[in-house]
Amino acid sequence: MATRRSKLTTLTLIAAFALLLGSSAAASAGVAVGFGINVGFAPPPVPVAREVVAPCPGPGYAWVGGHWGWYPAYGYRWVRGAWLVPPYRHAAWVGPRFYGRAFYHGYWRRRW
Repeated sequence: MATRRSKLTTLTLIAAFALLLGSSAAASAGVAVGFGINVGFAPPPVPVAREVVAPCPGPGYAWVGGHWGWYPAYGYRWVRGAWLVPPYRHAAWVGPRFYGRAFYHGYWRRRW
């Protein structure tokens, strides 16, 4: 007879596997699921001063430009651009956007 602890461990492993499988399937199929946060007002305009792009630190990095991010405790905050390693091959950064009354955070998607 299985103990309560072993059942919980088994359920946790199943949930982790399902999450991994789901994210892997979504990435390979090019499907993205997102949701907007109803903030009610658009972010401020992008600062006029051009952002200084540092030299690329090495192969495999992608530049993610500066953008406004939404933080519930603070509101809109400027996020500086940075060189990042994409999470998977052929990934492209889709910047955050404001549509209607909702703010959508940026995300990585498959580039075909």
